Amino acid sequence: MLFGREQFTVKTEMGGEVIDKLYAKELVPTPIEEFEKLPEDEKKLRKPYPFNQRTYEAAPGIICDQDVAVPMRDGVILYADIFRPADSTAKVPVILTWSNYGKRPNEYRPDELKAYTPGVPKGSISDLAKFEAADPEFWVPNGYAVANVGIRGIGYSGGYHEQFGKQDAEDSYDFIEWCAGQPWCNGKATVAGSSALAISQWRIAAEQPPHLACIAPWEGMSDMYRGSLCEGGIPAVQFTNFATAGTCGLKGIDDMGGMAERYPLMNGYWADKIPDFPKVVVPAYVTAGWNHFHLRGPVNG
Repeated sequence: MLFGREQFTVKTEMGGEVIDKLYAKELVPTPIEEFEKLPEDEKKLRKPYPFNQRTYEAAPGIICDQDVAVPMRDGVILYADIFRPADSTAKVPVILTWSNYGKRPNEYRPDELKAYTPGVPKGSISDLAKFEAADPEFWVPNGYAVANVGIRGIGYSGGYHEQFGKQDAEDSYDFIEWCAGQPWCNGKATVAGSSALAISQWRIAAEQPPHLACIAPWEGMSDMYRGSLCEGGIPAVQFTNFATAGTCGLKGIDDMGGMAERYPLMNGYWADKIPDFPKVVVPAYVTAGWNHFHLRGPVNG
């Protein structure tokens, strides 16, 4: 169970069988000014989450189209912040940062936690970067756009948050193809990032979006059942529960920890989170964490 959150099930056909798919309520996204006025006990169930559709100068030479609405094939709307060069009419490739960590966490973090990434000196990463993601202040001046995406079920994006399965990959496919049709894009896209931002990339690449040029999965497992929740055949849900405890959305999150307890053996639910590696045909820049759960996935990839 995801830290005592309210749970509910949705019967879902997966791999030819009907699964009682378990979801947990997420923290409720709340405008920052409203969040600050809440009693402390109510804050525990909410998360400050900004929404402000506009185009503005995010940094010298960088403009941001903020909270852009991008429709998916089923009509669900995802919201993204797209950073791109301000002083050029040239079309550029786009780097997707695809994870459940939210689009603009530094807008509500205290100064000492802004642009926080373990293992790098403070100041190495700008406030525009998502956690473990490409930094717009580096990549945009070097001729790229960066799309910080609020994926399905995160923030104000619609739908349930589905972790690392076919729905997540189809959404990225749709988002990549949407980007390719925008006037600022040269028709090439990549997905890059570490850990959670890497896990999804194998599944996304296996969907073969026509305009996906390459991927850069840095330390990301590729089989959630064998690589994380039941690594070595030993149930271990604590890290997954910890990593997803801060997710924020309007409907609910696919509760992998709860599902490992409910379905401890391989079934259609777990199979949905395993990429079809032979279908990954784009170039991939891969790194592995030699001493932890981000080893098996990159090596298999």
